[in-house]
Amino acid sequence: MYIMARSRRMLPLAIVSGILIMGWALRMGGLWRGIDAGMPSHPDEAKQVRAVEQYLRGNLIFYAGNLFYDGYPYGLNCVDAVILKPLLAVRAGWARLTNPAETPIPEPSLTAWVRGLRVFYGILVIGLGMAIVRRMDGAAWRMWLAGLLMAMAPVSVAVAHSATGDMGVDLLVSVMLLILVATVHGSLMGLLPVAGLAAGMAYACKYNGLLAVLAIGVYGVLEAVRTRRVRPMITSLAGAVGGFLAGVVLLTPGFLLDPKVTWRNMVANLAFIRDYDASEAVLAMPWLQQVARGFTNQMPRLVSGLGWGVTLLAIIGLLVAMVDWWRIRQATASDEPAGRMATLRVAVLVFPFLALGISVATKPEVQPFHFSYLQLPLVIGAVSGCAALARRGRFPALVAGAILLLEVTPSALVEHWFWTRPDNVQWHATMVPTLFNGREPAVPGREDLRNLTLEGNNVPVFRNRHRVLRSEFVGDWRRIQQAPVPTVPYPRDDGWIFLNGPVFPRNDRLFKVDADTVRRKDLAFHGPPGSLSFGFRTASYPAWIELECGGFRCVTNLPAQSQVTVMAGIPRTFRAPSGMTTNPPVSFATLTVKVQGGDAWVEVLADARQQMIFDWFGGIATPPEADVLPRDAGERLDMEVQRCRFVDENPGHAMELDAVDTERFRVCWPDDAMVLPAGSYMVEAWLNAERGTTVDLALEAYPKGVWEPIPVLSFDGAGKVRIGARFTKPYAPYRCRIVATCRTGRARIHGLSVRPDTARLVHDLNRWRETGGKPVWLKRVPDGEVEPVPAWDRQVQFENGVRPVAVKFPDDMTAGQRLRLTCELVPGRDRVTDLNEQVVFIHLLQGGKQVAALQFPLMWAFESAGIGRPLELAGVEGLSPGEYDVRLGVYSMRTRKRWAITGQDADKRECRERRMVIGKTRVLP
Repeated sequence: MYIMARSRRMLPLAIVSGILIMGWALRMGGLWRGIDAGMPSHPDEAKQVRAVEQYLRGNLIFYAGNLFYDGYPYGLNCVDAVILKPLLAVRAGWARLTNPAETPIPEPSLTAWVRGLRVFYGILVIGLGMAIVRRMDGAAWRMWLAGLLMAMAPVSVAVAHSATGDMGVDLLVSVMLLILVATVHGSLMGLLPVAGLAAGMAYACKYNGLLAVLAIGVYGVLEAVRTRRVRPMITSLAGAVGGFLAGVVLLTPGFLLDPKVTWRNMVANLAFIRDYDASEAVLAMPWLQQVARGFTNQMPRLVSGLGWGVTLLAIIGLLVAMVDWWRIRQATASDEPAGRMATLRVAVLVFPFLALGISVATKPEVQPFHFSYLQLPLVIGAVSGCAALARRGRFPALVAGAILLLEVTPSALVEHWFWTRPDNVQWHATMVPTLFNGREPAVPGREDLRNLTLEGNNVPVFRNRHRVLRSEFVGDWRRIQQAPVPTVPYPRDDGWIFLNGPVFPRNDRLFKVDADTVRRKDLAFHGPPGSLSFGFRTASYPAWIELECGGFRCVTNLPAQSQVTVMAGIPRTFRAPSGMTTNPPVSFATLTVKVQGGDAWVEVLADARQQMIFDWFGGIATPPEADVLPRDAGERLDMEVQRCRFVDENPGHAMELDAVDTERFRVCWPDDAMVLPAGSYMVEAWLNAERGTTVDLALEAYPKGVWEPIPVLSFDGAGKVRIGARFTKPYAPYRCRIVATCRTGRARIHGLSVRPDTARLVHDLNRWRETGGKPVWLKRVPDGEVEPVPAWDRQVQFENGVRPVAVKFPDDMTAGQRLRLTCELVPGRDRVTDLNEQVVFIHLLQGGKQVAALQFPLMWAFESAGIGRPLELAGVEGLSPGEYDVRLGVYSMRTRKRWAITGQDADKRECRERRMVIGKTRVLP
């Protein structure tokens, strides 16, 4: 019994805690985004954070000579500074205590601190809202419903993401409403001035806080009418006015230190804010026409942001409250708590509608973001509306509550979805310099290359604004959509993939997924989504890939240095945020890719042409089905491709090459390697060489593995020069780098550039289509010394499904000399864990006794598959002439355990010893 009673007592606390945690999670999602890049969630953040910094330094008065700053309300920043000062001091003291001899850890951005406080204030608002409903209505379910609605309200979530003063109005209006509730059982004379103080402080945080006095005024007037006691009420309201003025002064130090300038700036700023962002045509309208426009044009946007269902039920709650107040007024004129509560309910519920009406009637342009302080009184009204419906039975109240939650939940999820994604404004700011060797035209033209818009009129106002990609280098991009050249991954990771417009040499639809990680990309379709394909590529390591997108799921195991295309079809699910007003409408699908084993590269292919180009430069022989380009387009297209960025390295300091100094004998570019598909390329390097200097450039696999370097250029000369060459390469090695080797002399390399040889590629592809002459670069692996090896025909495999496809140990060998052997293994469907720890071993046995062992990384065997090039290993010393049995297996360097062997052709001894028979060899004298 005790346990059951305790559980019943703990349940309400658990529900309230869950509501607060939900509100915290929604407000924390994407809270820090844009801080490092200097991309604010709201342009007012800069001045608000600057004000906090000034207050922390003790500067209570500061001017910028600009109405964007001067005369602006900074009341909440006073509160921020009071809270942050001890917090920052404690943090600094702790850093000195724990790291006395080390450099102090860097201070987090002040913007991050201020945004974090906004989340804290937002949680307080939810808690205050539940307390108000509990004191007004009593029933726990109404408190929980109000808490849920406030926790998920999109406007309240948006305000918590910006370091602005709007949250101050939300918080202090909530405090004011709680004080008004306290007047029901307290003294009007003692508490109304305190409520006025809270309203004045709200005004000091944001000028629309002035409208908070409406709730106090309506309460005072209606209570005077109900009780027929005017004089005491006038005294109480006068006290509230005094409290209001005290609140303004308390959070506006300028009124005490420089009242004349502060007042002048405030009046000027109010006029500035009133007409801000309004067109001349709107300002020239007659006042009544402006009011009509506000109610027909602005009001629907505000109500949509605050919630149509919440507003409708708040109207019902207000009407019922007014009827109840009228009945109580006729019944008694005393000031007992029941009468005061009826008056208070009308005052609280009518307050948001009066504030909305005055705002749209007096300001030409408004945004839902700035009316978040009305969300709580509207929610209180909606809950009162549900309570009124409950008088007629539980079912109407349950239906009304369900409608409210069904309305707010999808909106909250959409808001959270967008908050946790990067802002398209940041994407747009970096896209042009990342893609092109040029700039975006200052004057917008018709040459829009891509639509980057993600939302229409959203609640946060400044998130995902309308953006398009333009460039002064337009050329044929809009017509051809993708040039027939290889592409490299877009170097930035911004989260979005826009599936409209051209595909550029730096391909923003191509991205890398590191081994043993999960990557998420969000696809944006401007228009109905089309059929998709996905291209996968690997480099030196095999990869096990799992992909999900729009209801499509696939699992692929891909060998090293290979690629494959997977047809997905039209995404069956995609996101379309409510209230979207973009044209064309934008829909979304989330792409999730999980890779294990080795790194993988994924490209989203939106049409057949993109898939065809992907196949060409992956070494897959699929001849062009139609003209790649008109014959006269080669030179013009080559110029357009050169204007696009591809691979360019310009380090902060020159790289030294010195034939004498072994540490400077060679340098590699880029440091972290690049991916380079099959194709024809041009390379340029900027050198400053001494007389008699010889520098060789070659293409080297990364990591080296089994590949031989591909020669690119040999330079012999002196002086400041720019050297260049054309070279071709097959698909493999996909991940590679340029290696500069100094054979004689000394040189400095200042930069490197690699770009597609467009004219050669177009010529080769057209000739391939016309004559069937396959381009030399359209291969998967480079030519090499190939020794024919019979295919492995035994049905035997190692664990994880790894199986041999070609194994050949030399028939004859000489002790101490290097060995050339073939060992090609392919991975199975089950992924190999700890790939870099696995080793292939070869044992030499004589008379059943092991006498020698060789080993090499399993990766070499994976890379060798399909190449036909033998591996070279160091020879074995101390072997006497004679015949030896050869065994092969795989083991883990970490666990020291051999891999199991299975298969219908595996004999019992092989399975027991975990090494398979691969033949015999003879050691020559």
